[in-house]
Amino acid sequence: MTTTDTRAVDQAAAVEAAARSLLLVRHDGQTSRVALPIFYPSGAAATVEVTQNGNQFLISDAGLAYREAELIGAENLFNRNAAPVAEQFGIDAGRRGFTASATIDQLAGAMADVAAASVQVAHRICERVAQRSEAAIAAHLYERLVAVFGAQKVVAEAEIAGASSHKWRVSALVHVDGKDMAFEAVSNHHSSVYSSATMFHDLSLLERRPVPVAVVKDKASFGAYLSILSQAANVIEETVPNAALKRLAA
Repeated sequence: MTTTDTRAVDQAAAVEAAARSLLLVRHDGQTSRVALPIFYPSGAAATVEVTQNGNQFLISDAGLAYREAELIGAENLFNRNAAPVAEQFGIDAGRRGFTASATIDQLAGAMADVAAASVQVAHRICERVAQRSEAAIAAHLYERLVAVFGAQKVVAEAEIAGASSHKWRVSALVHVDGKDMAFEAVSNHHSSVYSSATMFHDLSLLERRPVPVAVVKDKASFGAYLSILSQAANVIEETVPNAALKRLAA
């Protein structure tokens, strides 16, 4: 007598149900919308729109990547970043979105390509904006540190080795009263937060560890990322009074 492995059946059913739940499909007249489990910088899920014309299907990202750029005032960066990404995925880039044409056999792949390209370009634009923000903060920071501590005690873009022996580059290193202070300009983009936190944690393991200082434009804009950064460094806004900078060296 053959027995059925109930656990295997339950697992298969559970996995299939979970996989189906990863996709959300809606049909509205002639347009079908599919939300996929890949996400834009804002946290929104990538959604493609599909319409049919005879034996061909037209797939669009519904302008969501462009909308992500608009949210951070960077829509002017969309076209120059979208074109190479579209070429990489073999789809088309318009003024405000991505499109592709596919047969029924190509439909799944085309939907995946449009969604992936849309999310990729949104993240690329966000990272470019974050890098510009960090550069602006770092330039302003250097001027302030020189004014407070003197040019001879401030090194811009300094290299410092962590406990892991990895060599990190900080926005500024200040030497004062036998103590080092490592200042890093940080934007509210996740890659900036996590890379800075990793660096500060590595530096904290040094026997002669520098005072870690993360410099941000606006703490309120960081949301939950602020607690991640605060666990690794002193977090200050770039407009703090000179007295606050001096207290860090006390």
